[in-house]
Amino acid sequence: MRVRRRGALFAIAAAALLVALAVYLSGGSAEILSETSPDGRERIEFVTPTRGQQLFVSSYDMPARARLRRVEGNAVLGTSGVFDLSGQGEVFWDKDRVQVGTSAVFDRKAGRWTILQ
Repeated sequence: MRVRRRGALFAIAAAALLVALAVYLSGGSAEILSETSPDGRERIEFVTPTRGQQLFVSSYDMPARARLRRVEGNAVLGTSGVFDLSGQGEVFWDKDRVQVGTSAVFDRKAGRWTILQ
């Protein structure tokens, strides 16, 4: 009986540790900067990757994710994967797409981001 109880306690402790680790790794994201479109209808926000994402992009000088939002209603239109923002952060606003330098493009028709690097 004691062996089963120890096994159950170990399983609960391991599960609690895994949940705590998952919560820690999913946090840590912070806004770097944001820019509003020329017509004032959309806003692009650049945020740092989560701690978990940072484990896989250590070679980037300035890892970032882009989040495109509609200003009215604050709805998120799309969030990109992680890309290197260093020196390539100029935003080009077009009717069919939003492009961040040579790093990432949001296709308005498809409603998704493509990482170019």
